[in-house]
Amino acid sequence: MNVDLDDVKAGKFDFVDFGCSNGQSIEFGMKRLGATTGIGIDRDEAKVKTALEAGYKALHCDIRDVGQLPSCCSFVTAFHFLEHLPGYRVSQMAIHSAMNAARDYVFIKVPWFESDGWLFNNGLKFFWSD
Repeated sequence: MNVDLDDVKAGKFDFVDFGCSNGQSIEFGMKRLGATTGIGIDRDEAKVKTALEAGYKALHCDIRDVGQLPSCCSFVTAFHFLEHLPGYRVSQMAIHSAMNAARDYVFIKVPWFESDGWLFNNGLKFFWSD
């Protein structure tokens, strides 16, 4: 089934995943959050291709081109997505877009940089800490 942004806006999916990468967060939305139909949006064409090959629904699209998604799904996920956007204004626009799209909630997950000191004192670190 070929899908486009109009299908998303028409409410054909339980949830939309901003920054879907290879599809693992779509899987999370379906298995852990109870959705039956989800679609991911990512600006990296290779990642979208990987998600599609893994059997997920995904669109190659930059979040800045999505526009308004008016109350089109139950929830929106954005896992490790906001920190990759080019600045505060784009991040704010993406959050507002997610809030407009979701009828029930928005699930945002970002890195927790405050743990670096504790991890370092215990001989550990996150890979991005370098």
